[in-house]
Amino acid sequence: MINHIRLKHPAESPAESPVKQFSIHSFINLPRKLNSDTKEKITLAIAEMVVKDYLPLSFVEGDGFFNLMNIVAPEYKVPTRNTIKSRIAKLYDEQKKRLISEISSAKSASLTTDTWTSTATESYIIVTEFHITDNWELKAYVLCTRAMPERHTGTTLLINCNRLSVSLS
Repeated sequence: MINHIRLKHPAESPAESPVKQFSIHSFINLPRKLNSDTKEKITLAIAEMVVKDYLPLSFVEGDGFFNLMNIVAPEYKVPTRNTIKSRIAKLYDEQKKRLISEISSAKSASLTTDTWTSTATESYIIVTEFHITDNWELKAYVLCTRAMPERHTGTTLLINCNRLSVSLS
């Protein structure tokens, strides 16, 4: 159809624009523009990496990380430790909401508590929640880990469990 219009009706055919051919090298070297959503996704991914890999917040200020990001995404401004700290707080809040929603929707749940002592003789108390999903998957979540320097007596455990239940409410 296009050929017919060009041949039989040249005045009505659309004007052809000159085709510009890019070389592969110029295409590869074009600077990539990152939109704000992509930048935020990268920042959140870095925050998740810091949490999952137990990295210090100062990790983002290291020369090695800076060099890596310069190669991977040179147009991305590496965030400060304070930015990562705020994103970790945001991730924590989101995860907490998801966890509360999941536990609230469980038909029943069990809480267990345990105490343990580190190799440095520091004592801790832990509260863990267990429930079974509708698909019969066992879920277990550590709700809290707190230092417990007192002796592990029944009374002390009761006091600490009461404190923890109030703080988890």
